[in-house]
Amino acid sequence: MSIGVSRLLRNQASTKRERMHGCAIRENVNTQESVMRSISAIAIANLLLMIPYAHAQTADMAKVTCDDLTHAYAEDLVVIGSWLSGYYNAKRNNTAVDLKELGANTQKVLQFCRTNPTLTAMQAVEQVTGTGH
Repeated sequence: MSIGVSRLLRNQASTKRERMHGCAIRENVNTQESVMRSISAIAIANLLLMIPYAHAQTADMAKVTCDDLTHAYAEDLVVIGSWLSGYYNAKRNNTAVDLKELGANTQKVLQFCRTNPTLTAMQAVEQVTGTGH
């Protein structure tokens, strides 16, 4: 009889551990899902807050001057540099982005622009990188 009781108690303990372990896994999954939902909600909220800002600022890239570049904020330079890189790479049917080359060309264009403030950024890129129409 004690063997049967002992076996029953072990089975109950084992079942209880499995249930507790299963709850812990479900809790962990629920916590991860909750965190992901929160991150998604924050990201969507940020995007929605940025929409009016994005619509409010447009620029004709053909009119951006070297003087504009030399006085731009770093964040703006990233956007302008990325746009110009994409524009000229698309003209060459090149879909690859070489980040080292992009950084080096950005520095060359900025240096060129410091001595040629009246040129457009597009003219500067064409002269520095040798890409033209």
